[in-house]
Amino acid sequence: MGVLVAVSSTVSLVLEPTTIMAASMNSRNDAFNANSYTNLLNGLPRAAFKRNEYGFAIGGPVLIPRLYDGRDHTFFFFNYEGVRQNTPQTIIDTVPTALQRQGDFSQTFSTPGHLISIYDPQTSTSAGSGVYTRKAFAGNVIPASRIDPTARAILSYFPLPNLPGNNLLNHQATGANVNNLSRVFVRGDQYVGQKQHFFARYGWQGGTSTSTIAGNIAYPRQTSTAYEPVITSSYTGMLVDDITFTPSLLADIRVSFTRGNSDSNPSSLGFDLGSLGFNSAFVGAVKTKLFPRITTTDAASLGPDTTANRHSHQETRQAFGSVTWVKGHNIFKGGANLEIFHNNTTAPFTPAGDFSFTRGYTQGPNPAQASANSGYGVASLLLGLPASGSITIDPSLATQQIYSAYFLEDTLQLTPTLTVDLGVRYEHTNPWTERYNQLSYFDQNAIDPVTGQAGLLTSTNAGRRGQTISANLNFSPRIGVAWSVHPNTVIRAGYGSFFSAGNGGVGAVPSEFGSGYQATTSLFLGQPAANPYLAPIGASFSNPFITGVSQPPSSLLGTSISSFFNRTFVTPRNDQWTASIQQGGKDFVVELGYTGSRGLHLWNDQQVDVPNTSVLSQGNALLQQVQILSMERSRQVLSVRRPFKRCNCSGRTRSIWE
Repeated sequence: MGVLVAVSSTVSLVLEPTTIMAASMNSRNDAFNANSYTNLLNGLPRAAFKRNEYGFAIGGPVLIPRLYDGRDHTFFFFNYEGVRQNTPQTIIDTVPTALQRQGDFSQTFSTPGHLISIYDPQTSTSAGSGVYTRKAFAGNVIPASRIDPTARAILSYFPLPNLPGNNLLNHQATGANVNNLSRVFVRGDQYVGQKQHFFARYGWQGGTSTSTIAGNIAYPRQTSTAYEPVITSSYTGMLVDDITFTPSLLADIRVSFTRGNSDSNPSSLGFDLGSLGFNSAFVGAVKTKLFPRITTTDAASLGPDTTANRHSHQETRQAFGSVTWVKGHNIFKGGANLEIFHNNTTAPFTPAGDFSFTRGYTQGPNPAQASANSGYGVASLLLGLPASGSITIDPSLATQQIYSAYFLEDTLQLTPTLTVDLGVRYEHTNPWTERYNQLSYFDQNAIDPVTGQAGLLTSTNAGRRGQTISANLNFSPRIGVAWSVHPNTVIRAGYGSFFSAGNGGVGAVPSEFGSGYQATTSLFLGQPAANPYLAPIGASFSNPFITGVSQPPSSLLGTSISSFFNRTFVTPRNDQWTASIQQGGKDFVVELGYTGSRGLHLWNDQQVDVPNTSVLSQGNALLQQVQILSMERSRQVLSVRRPFKRCNCSGRTRSIWE
């Protein structure tokens, strides 16, 4: 148990009859906290916790002695806030022991205390009838000559155990998550006579988030939200001009912008993969120099996660104007809105390789049978035999989307007790475009040059910059009625149609803009041996992609494609209607209402490359292996009967209820 102490204070000052200043401070500190039970048990110091919030604000008329007196028409406001916080962080992991790093697993036990046997994948032999067998390493020790040099170098980035026990949850690290944040807000107002008022405002917010847990460039695994420095900032600004031309004619003009930045830089940025022993061909193909992503069964992970290296800069620019005119029993209002969205993103998925090591290569005696007492992920890593792996080459995207809208409405008072609102709005959202045309879409009619079949992943170009073609007839009516049928009874009803101004499901990372410019190469150590439980002939972890690394743009021949389809983008729409009756009494009001809505053309990702259900009657014949043209890959007959034989196609512009 412990005591949490918080100190808070606020001071307000009236500097002038019209100028006010306020300051505040709130502080919490761990100085009076007791250490946690877990830390005391493991001999670790008390984790730090500190949070300080402070700020001040001042506002009033602009007064410059002997130069300017703005008490009637010029005003300012300034506000600052700061937050400084340290939050305790603890990591408890399993890391390889000193013996395991040398290939000695004679002291590696399962939770019940049974020895985990390590089997030699090179001894995999057929026992007949499709059954295979392996022999364990002598003494449960991998000979030094069999330890892969690249794996040995990677293992050096694991910390050594510092907790009692053998090979389970044997390492703990403590520190603090440090979050610092500052906010600034400024506003100025200016009145020009009695008919015009304009103001400008600007806001900025910036912060950093990092961790003080001691580690290295590969451990602990870093993400954009944990154990990795992240710098964020955002800006907002607006200029508004309100004009009263006459008592019945008003105008409102607004120009604004918002911008958000988020930058996460892994500590291994610039890392030389050659220092781990990877060959020059692989090292040269890597565009973003990072420590590789290593996932190992039975041990902690190393290297940056898929979100660790991320740079996102999003901006919205807006111009809005409206005019209101009161004429007799009518109130007319019309206007226009223009918004330009920018999304500049660099977020490589696994740019330096992603390798997974499981128990598969070192389990036995039956290599096809998993067991809690055989095989170990760290042993497979020592042998340099990943179960799977891949590398992606990702684009840095500079995308833009434009939204425009125009509206006109009339509020008409037909009688003293009956008012009708009539309006119409037109809006249009352009498809996303990319400055360097690094987007792609699936053209269902284009002919693939390899297969000669219809269906081809196609890149945008100067003639077709968008992945979709947006529908233009997005008119939405609005109508409302308010009728006072009795001094205490009012009936209201309304209907409106609303279009989505969103981006059609596209997110903020390159992979969500479709396939093609994010090229993925799967692990390939060599031609598989006839014995499926032997490592590929001549396999070497130092050269994990012996056929090379695919570079974008790619048509993704023979692989899955998740992309926009070559079709018109029907904007999602929502129709809403409502009706109510309100009855008032002497001391009460009762209201009964009904509201309904219906969605149309809603976005829904659907698998398009799906065989007709009529082929299911063929049963096991669908599992027959065949060769497809020059692809030199065995595929199921089920795939051949799909409309697009070269891929599994997942559409991104499908909509329902059309």
